[in-house]
Amino acid sequence: KNSMKFLFGFIEKEKQSESLIEKLCSRFRAAPDVEQWRDLAYCLSLLNFSERGVKKLVAQEKTFKDKLVDDEVYDLFASTILAKAKKIQKPEVRGLVDEFSRKIALYHTGEEEEPLIANIVVEQAAKEE
Repeated sequence: KNSMKFLFGFIEKEKQSESLIEKLCSRFRAAPDVEQWRDLAYCLSLLNFSERGVKKLVAQEKTFKDKLVDDEVYDLFASTILAKAKKIQKPEVRGLVDEFSRKIALYHTGEEEEPLIANIVVEQAAKEE
């Protein structure tokens, strides 16, 4: 971890961070064990997140959503990564980060968002009648 922290200190450009976000997220699919999930989440937590970086992370959620059941992976996403993303002041990004935060909490508990959306649709239909 110390080596990665040192190396990630040299990443200064937004484009470099965005590229690493995509590459690290894609590696979640091939990571066979929990230790590798944790290492990848740790590396993501070392990056600085710009508006485009947050959007890339959210777009890649399908690659790591099943890994969020692990407490350490979830903690890195929920505390470190989201804390960095929340520093972005644009309302559009804040809304995206809030929604992403809600989704990763659901993935951590093993729930999917589809049943919740289905329940909301059913409730709205009942109100309209």
